[in-house]
Amino acid sequence: MRAASITDYIPIGKENAVTRANAEICLLATRGNPKRISASVHSIIDSPIGRHSEKPDETRRRIIQLCGDVPRIELFSRQIVLGWDSWGDELGDCENR
Repeated sequence: MRAASITDYIPIGKENAVTRANAEICLLATRGNPKRISASVHSIIDSPIGRHSEKPDETRRRIIQLCGDVPRIELFSRQIVLGWDSWGDELGDCENR
């Protein structure tokens, strides 16, 4: 008798029904040839789930650690963050800065 595997219990087409498929992708675009400031920045962030599509603050901290104090913009932003240009249609009554 073989050991049961997870696929024995999941109907075809329902593979993601067991866990939340809640990974958020962060695309980092650069202009020119920026220097990497820190080689210790990890690419995976394990953070508590926030509001819908809310980026963890750790994301911004790691980008600054990686690239240094350079001009930064967050697209599809839902909030204004000091030191970042924020563009998004869900900023509410805030002006794009």
